Amino acid sequence: MIVGRVQRGLEMVKNMCPYCNEIRDTKLVHEKENITVRGELIAVDSCFLKCNTCNHSFDDPKSNFDVLDKAYREYRKTHNMLQPEDIKNWRHSLKLTQIELARILGFGDVTINRYESGKLQESSHDKAMRLAMRPVNLLSLIKDNSSCIADNEKRKEIIEILRKEIDFENSFESFLDTKFNTYQPSEFSGYNTLHLEKVFAAIIFFCSGIPIFKTKLNKLMFYADFKAFKEHALSITGLQYARLPFGPVPDHYDYYIATLLTEEKISKEEDKIGEKFLACDKPDLSLFNDDELKILIDIKKHFEKYSASRISDYSHQERAYTETQHSKFISYHFASELTI
Repeated sequence: MIVGRVQRGLEMVKNMCPYCNEIRDTKLVHEKENITVRGELIAVDSCFLKCNTCNHSFDDPKSNFDVLDKAYREYRKTHNMLQPEDIKNWRHSLKLTQIELARILGFGDVTINRYESGKLQESSHDKAMRLAMRPVNLLSLIKDNSSCIADNEKRKEIIEILRKEIDFENSFESFLDTKFNTYQPSEFSGYNTLHLEKVFAAIIFFCSGIPIFKTKLNKLMFYADFKAFKEHALSITGLQYARLPFGPVPDHYDYYIATLLTEEKISKEEDKIGEKFLACDKPDLSLFNDDELKILIDIKKHFEKYSASRISDYSHQERAYTETQHSKFISYHFASELTI
């Protein structure tokens, strides 16, 4: 439901007016449309044509723009719901048909088709799909309802895929629990849980373009997380940072670097001053929301010409550093006084 429009700009274009049934001068009007989605106002950028002769408005026939689809996407993003392509990519990774997946989940036969086509999913269905994305849960659903996949060979193949994923997931999670003693959100993690995928993606992002020294990389991670907390009261990665001689350092940073080197996502070269890292892969920027991505870009650009020693000295001036004891974790509460 459109409840309001704010016009932002006009461009003159020639077009067939469906009301005049003639080629007319039309205005391409850009505006903000406030659309109600499940009781919430969602502001989205929109555009439409307006005839200069009859003053009627109509959609641009050359455009595939769908204002409701855009509003649904914003709503899903705000509520951390799956987008249509998330559902489709997950289904394709398991080689399931839409009907097979719907029956596994206990949905109606056409439900997955509707969601992949852009229909806004029910909150309960979104939660069910997210739970089913855990291999152990999906395997249990398939075993409980073997008839949902009629082809026996296909069912066996999918079960084997899921079992391998479960083995990997269990071993990796066990390693993390032992190695890192998984912590709860607190003032030392920016009130966020540890998001390993975001940690890896941020490291690859900062290492993209030109080789970067380890010292500078650690400071860029610190500034990105603390800047995010300063502006949005939540860190990006959930990392904890310790006060060490060369400035703030992510806890267990050596593990993250080693993992990316092993997976050949980054490469290492030795320099007289120290180790340098360069991205060998593109970071998965879809993991970050718009605010987080903007902060990552701004931090990288802000310190672009800083050497490792200069950014280290710069970080030493932060109260987050001067007011924290050596080797202790730095409270994100100091982010309010961050100098950038």
